[in-house]
Amino acid sequence: MICKICNQNNFIQLNEYYTICSNCNAVFYNGVERIEHDYKSNYFIEKDDGWLYRNERILKFLNRAIKFSIIQQYENILDFGSGTGFLVDTFRKYNFNAYGYEPFAIPLYSKENIINSKFEKFVYDYKNYFDVIFAIEVIEHLDDPIEILGKLLTTL
Repeated sequence: MICKICNQNNFIQLNEYYTICSNCNAVFYNGVERIEHDYKSNYFIEKDDGWLYRNERILKFLNRAIKFSIIQQYENILDFGSGTGFLVDTFRKYNFNAYGYEPFAIPLYSKENIINSKFEKFVYDYKNYFDVIFAIEVIEHLDDPIEILGKLLTTL
C-alpha cells in the first residue's frame, strides 16, 4: 500500500477498518470497495457508537462559530460527504443556505439540498458556488484525495 498523500509505504494498522501513514499521519479507510454498500444500508450509523457524540461536538462548534460570527459571512455552505444530512439540517435551522454532497448514504435528517449526482457533474454544476466547505471524517474514505480535493476546490 502506498500513501495517497505522501507516496510513502509505512503504515500502522489502527483497527480492522483504518490504517495510518507513519510518515504524514494521514488516516485511510481500508474498505473503500465496501463503502457504497455500507453507506446505502446505513451500516455505519447502526454500528458507530461515536456518531451521536460527534454530532454533539459539531453542534457545540457551530454554536460557538455562530456566537462569534465566524461563519455569518458565508452565503453558501457545503458539507462534502454529508452522510445523514445532520450538518446540512443544522445549518438550515440557523438559516444558512447549506448543501450536502453525498453519493452513498441515505439522508436521515435533511433531504433538502442533498446532492447525490456523479462527482464530475456536481463539480461542473456548482463551479464557484460555495463560500466554505466542510469535510468531516471524509478524506480517509477517498480513493484519490488529492485529485478529488483539487476538483472540489473549483466549487469555491
